[in-house]
Amino acid sequence: MNEKKSEGTDREMDREMDRGMDRRAFLKGALATAAASGAFALGGCAPAGSADASSDKEAAGASLIDHGVFKNIDMAEAEPIAPVDPPATWDGEADIVVVGTGGGGLAAMNYAVDNGSTVIAIEKNAEIGGATQHAAGWFLLPGGSKDQEALQYAYPSYPFDINAFMRAILPNYQFSIDDELLKNIALKAGGVMDWLQEHDGVEMTCRGQAFMDTKVISGEHSQILGMQPTCLAMGACATKKGADLRTNTTCTALVVENGKVVGVQATDKDGATVHYRGKRGVILCSGGFGMNLAMMEKYVPTALDVATFGGPMFYHTGECTRMALGLNADMSGHDSWCGWLAGFEEYQETGEFWHYFWDGATQLCRNVWLTIDKRGRRVPYYATDGKQDCPDFYGGMGDTGVVAAQVSRMGNRYYQVFDSNYPEDVFAHGLSASASPVTNTDNVPKGSLFSGDWLGDVEKAIDRGVIKKADTLDELADMLGLDPEVLKDSVAHWNELCEQGEDTEMVYPYNPNWLTPVQKPPYYGARLGTSLGKTMCGVRVTPSMEVVNADGKVIEGLYANFSTAGGMVGESNYCTGLYNTTILGGNAMSWTTGYIAAEAALQ
Repeated sequence: MNEKKSEGTDREMDREMDRGMDRRAFLKGALATAAASGAFALGGCAPAGSADASSDKEAAGASLIDHGVFKNIDMAEAEPIAPVDPPATWDGEADIVVVGTGGGGLAAMNYAVDNGSTVIAIEKNAEIGGATQHAAGWFLLPGGSKDQEALQYAYPSYPFDINAFMRAILPNYQFSIDDELLKNIALKAGGVMDWLQEHDGVEMTCRGQAFMDTKVISGEHSQILGMQPTCLAMGACATKKGADLRTNTTCTALVVENGKVVGVQATDKDGATVHYRGKRGVILCSGGFGMNLAMMEKYVPTALDVATFGGPMFYHTGECTRMALGLNADMSGHDSWCGWLAGFEEYQETGEFWHYFWDGATQLCRNVWLTIDKRGRRVPYYATDGKQDCPDFYGGMGDTGVVAAQVSRMGNRYYQVFDSNYPEDVFAHGLSASASPVTNTDNVPKGSLFSGDWLGDVEKAIDRGVIKKADTLDELADMLGLDPEVLKDSVAHWNELCEQGEDTEMVYPYNPNWLTPVQKPPYYGARLGTSLGKTMCGVRVTPSMEVVNADGKVIEGLYANFSTAGGMVGESNYCTGLYNTTILGGNAMSWTTGYIAAEAALQ
């Protein structure tokens, strides 16, 4: 074992002995990563400071705290960003200004131009789509769209009944959600899907609870960046009808006059300070703050215990939320966030706090292998393909159940072990693309964060130290920080189950084809937790997506969609629950609430 990996293992064991659980740390040099990935779509707000900047602030007397293994969290990065006064001259004026062009921003842009209004939309990077384009499809649990009506689908039963839906859903949020907000979203979502499909280039196919781009279903376009065709089509529709889209433009402050938000201050592509007026309001559609360590400490502290890396995208740094806080906005959804499968210990090995969720190594470790906790007890796995005899998990997606089962173990971590047959065994399990490496890359858009070389991604993960490779189980146990006897006993017992061909010990047994033995060296293993799917704490909004201050009053002229807004899963709700924990998933929730915000602003 090389010196670097040995030191990493020693640090890991010392931390667990001292604390009982680990907390992961923030991306070192987040700005360097963002700059290196500058070809990819970013939200419309300013980036957070780098780790190097933190040391400068410490020297200057900034407030720093120590949160477990997170050292020197700069709490200044969670402070409100003050508004600015109107300029003498505006650089552009429209009925509304939209910040960020993911699904919510695109919905707001198109709603405005469809209804004869003007819009200026600013986007930090050269491309539109944000995190939305990386989604695989649109989840619409309540029902109510025309296509769902044709299939006679609604939840919990057909026909669609909003009161029946609310009674079925509220217990999932421990009755802590704003039920009027939830009701309005559930009532609007079906109509938003119908409206979306009226636009040129948008082709969605209904499969009951979910919609997917028809190009994805036909194989013309990959599930990777599955919503990109829709994003590009809606961007083209908006600009064709006169939407003023300004890319490479970063929002730096809200402009306020007589207590009303009247525009934004930004830095344009040339580095100049510009001001854009929104006569009817400003809509913040910039995503959450999963890459802002200080905001996580303040608003979703449990994520620092459980999540192994942030996101879902490296540009979710929370500045627009801080701008709303600069106007005394209230926050909703305390400690609410969701996790996704297979979160590598990136920080411990590499010093980074972000990792792309479609990476081939991540796909490998979302699969079914021998999975144990620190004591050697098996950790459950629930299928994502509907073939396992287990609960439906709202659409056959077991991800939320698996996350809860795995990260509730000792230290909020679990361990996967497999052998050198993994390149063949991973496909023998027969799982869906969300839990198997993607091999057909011909239909994946070029220039995405996806490499297209899953085996190469695995080798890079081994080189980084997040997947361990060893000639013996004793060596592998040492690398993972496990008791060698615990690991060897677990492997021996697992191999016996594989030999008998039947899982006789789990509540929801593994399918027989999941029982692949660990016999052929070299052996591989990974210490995993959950990656941060999204933060669900954010600014409090009315059912019309108007931002509310700490006195319960609407901040005039300011709107926010999810997940800049918060409270869409209630309070202290994380890891488990509904599919992606919301009634619409993150993708459809963004589009729907961007639409609602624009509708309210223009009324």
